[in-house]
Amino acid sequence: MKLRHRPESPYWYADLREYGLGKLSTGQTDREEAKKKAVEYLKKHGVASKKGKPTALLGELVSGYLVYSKSNKSHDTYQVDVRALSLLKKHFGEDCRANEINQKGIKQFIAAISDGLAPTSVKRYLNTIRNFFNEAVMDGDLAVSPLKGVKGPKTDKKLPKPFEMGEIIKIWRTSTKFMRLIWRLYLYTGCRRGEIANHLKWEDVKDGYFIVRKSKEGPEKIIPISRKVKAVLDLLPRTSEYVLPIHPDTVSDLFSWACRRAEIKGGKLHRLRDSFATYLLAAGENLKMVSELLGHADTRMTERYTKVLYVAKKRAADRLRF
Repeated sequence: MKLRHRPESPYWYADLREYGLGKLSTGQTDREEAKKKAVEYLKKHGVASKKGKPTALLGELVSGYLVYSKSNKSHDTYQVDVRALSLLKKHFGEDCRANEINQKGIKQFIAAISDGLAPTSVKRYLNTIRNFFNEAVMDGDLAVSPLKGVKGPKTDKKLPKPFEMGEIIKIWRTSTKFMRLIWRLYLYTGCRRGEIANHLKWEDVKDGYFIVRKSKEGPEKIIPISRKVKAVLDLLPRTSEYVLPIHPDTVSDLFSWACRRAEIKGGKLHRLRDSFATYLLAAGENLKMVSELLGHADTRMTERYTKVLYVAKKRAADRLRF
């Protein structure tokens, strides 16, 4: 049994063709409720849900999962899913039967991709693959996930890297007027790149706030429009339904280019978000408020920025010469 829903519809449907029952419209917007209804329907027709079907091919499962990912996840998360599952298919083969992949094979896969990828990338890809196999179990294509009990490589938790004020000024000077508007919009809101670029629509910009639809941590996020943000929005052209009708990858590439011109290393767009959080905390804003502005599900995620401030204060104290 496979649960799917089309981009244009909020309702899930169950693909029951393997049982000779065609497709069932569940009328449910919640995936778990849709699954319950499909299981009840199968029982009503005297059919037991099958586990670990030998006909489930890896390539078919990946294709189905990516359709779901593209419709329900952010652009950046979808791209991670594509890269991770492409590595999985390349290692095991598209025609490999999914229930033939075991823990030993997964550990060999981890060893193979670890040669050439950073531990953080390996861990991120494994999280995607773990979700993929968990979905296959929920859909009845596997009896158990081959990643159950398998741990990824240990990674060092790096602190955020906000820009120093002098670096921000340099970036501004090496950017065009329009590019500066883009950088200011990200710096003043703390948004992720995929929450604005080719995503935020003018219809979602209200009086005093704007709505980010389907953000990473939940269905939507409310961003207050400060005086500085309003000044930027007033200067942006309204020639498209999108506030910033540019692909997120293009925005990142432009920002990296501006940083290289400013001779700043490690110039990633996400550091504007780091700067937003760090400077707010440095100005005395409380942790819970900053966490809500960032859209973090847990304040512990925001606590990393307080550690950045501690390191900066310690560095300042170490400068004393007496």
